[in-house]
Amino acid sequence: MDRIATIPLQRIMTDGIQRSQSRLGETQQDLATGRRVHSYADLGSNAVRSISAHSMLSRHKAEMQVSKHVETTLGLYDTHLTNMDNQLTEMRTQMLTALGNEDGTGLQEAFEGAFERFRDSLNADEGGVYLFGGSSSEVKPFMPKDFQAAQWNPTVNAFRSDGNQAKATIGENHTMTFGIGAREAGEQIYDAFRTLSQAAPFKDGEMTWGNKTAIRTALEQLDDGLGKLRNVNGENGRKMAKLDAITEAAEKRSLVFERIISESEDADLGKVATDLAKHQASLQASYSVFARLSSLSLTNYL
Repeated sequence: MDRIATIPLQRIMTDGIQRSQSRLGETQQDLATGRRVHSYADLGSNAVRSISAHSMLSRHKAEMQVSKHVETTLGLYDTHLTNMDNQLTEMRTQMLTALGNEDGTGLQEAFEGAFERFRDSLNADEGGVYLFGGSSSEVKPFMPKDFQAAQWNPTVNAFRSDGNQAKATIGENHTMTFGIGAREAGEQIYDAFRTLSQAAPFKDGEMTWGNKTAIRTALEQLDDGLGKLRNVNGENGRKMAKLDAITEAAEKRSLVFERIISESEDADLGKVATDLAKHQASLQASYSVFARLSSLSLTNYL
């Protein structure tokens, strides 16, 4: 008499179902993460290449973060220096007009307002750190509080900034020195304000001989100061252009490393979708066969 044994077949089918479930789970993980490898062991011979690309990419991202900080700082310098230039140029025009008309109407208010904006620009801060402070970034770099105080504060005591500059690594083999001190940007301009303050007040109407003499002297000092200010801002602009070029090159290198990583680790989503459908079909077929085997009995053969 023939014997019908379904238990061995069931065990074989159970093992097959478990393998199908495992493959389906791996494929679903690939689809969810977009990656076909989930550890460096999965990379095989490409592991060293991928690890190196990850390391270089991390380094470039860190350098680009530093570059963004430096870019922000240089942009703030440019904004404040440009504002000072525009405001002082406007004040210079008012001084020339007053000399030509021999009329000092509005000059006192113009000098006081220009000094306040000049002071605020030199004492500008970023996150509580004074931009023009040099290494003394926690102390106001410019001390006189108003136009009147300028006459009592000699230039040597008016500035607390030093000539120290910051350094930052902004790219492969690129270190940038940057930073502008309040003294560097505004010393000669302050001399002009001090000359005017010592000759104040400037009353509306006809100016005194002392007023006119002070304005002429201050114009010479202001011209020297504006020339220095523009040179400083021009150098700042050159550093901004250099930083842009270095950052652009770093971004291109980062794209290369990302492509290397993608080629080694990322999943082909089209293939993953095909594999997913295949594994699902295989698993469903295994379930169907297993169900049929489980339902067999002797009565099927009697």
